[in-house]
Amino acid sequence: MDMLLRTVEHTATFEWKRKSLIRQDKLQRLLYNRSDNRLEDPTDKWVVNISSKPLSDLDKKALSHGFKFAITPKSVPVAEIISSVESGIKHLPPESANFIRAKTTSSLKNSKPSRHRNMTKDELETLKRLSKDTSVTILLADKDRAVVVMDSSDYQQKINGLL
Repeated sequence: MDMLLRTVEHTATFEWKRKSLIRQDKLQRLLYNRSDNRLEDPTDKWVVNISSKPLSDLDKKALSHGFKFAITPKSVPVAEIISSVESGIKHLPPESANFIRAKTTSSLKNSKPSRHRNMTKDELETLKRLSKDTSVTILLADKDRAVVVMDSSDYQQKINGLL
């Protein structure tokens, strides 16, 4: 019995040391990869500014969400939902269409706008300001999902050059 306990202890200690070395090795690899390959500013990957106008950190952060980012609405867009449902059910039999209308109405009555905002007020104001700025054009890059900011005059020249 004593021999069995010593064997179990020896095996457990050996396994614990082996697993500990594996974890330490993995940690070292993760730290090495993290320090060498990390960009200083992650927004540099998603926002490319080739305009003469410098962008602030807030401008970059707001633009880094991308073109497909859906901003949380302040209220539930009831009219848009109803019109979309109606256009989708116009070819259905009347019984099915009425059932879907009833479910939609019930869902809309119980719906509340989200209290969680996915953008700060400053970011929203920044996007509004940038969209009104006619000196720059904001585009989606040809590759990846990067946002490109360029002077409007340069953009017009490139477009005219293509035509």
